[in-house]
Amino acid sequence: MSTLQPINLSISEKLTVAEIQQFFSGTYNFLKIEFYKTLELNGIRITKKIENHSLLPKAAMPSIDLSHFRTVEQIKADFQRATGLIARVFRKSGNVWIETSLTDDWSLERQNAEGKLIEQTQ
Repeated sequence: MSTLQPINLSISEKLTVAEIQQFFSGTYNFLKIEFYKTLELNGIRITKKIENHSLLPKAAMPSIDLSHFRTVEQIKADFQRATGLIARVFRKSGNVWIETSLTDDWSLERQNAEGKLIEQTQ
C-alpha cells in the first residue's frame, strides 16, 4: 500500500461529514473517522458527535494530507486546525471498532494494515 503520492482531501464548507468519512474509509478500508465538537453549557463541557449529514464549518485550510505515512495524531491535529472539530479515528478489530488513541503515533498505513491482519486471522 505504501506510496509516495500524496492523498489530499479538499476541505470546504460544502463538504459533509459523510463525504469525508466515505473518502477516508475508501482509502483506508479498515479505518473510520468520526467528528465531534465541544460545547459549553452552564460551565459544563460536553463533547457531541457531529451527524453524517452535517456540513463542515468554514475551513481554515484548503486541504488535508491523508497520505499513508502520516500519523493519526497528525491527521487529528490537521482536522482540528482546519475545521475546529475533534476527529477520532477507529480501527476495525473483528466485529467492533476500537479507537486508535493508544496508537495515534502509528501511520495510517500501519493502522490499516493492523486492521486487515486482525480480520485475516479471524
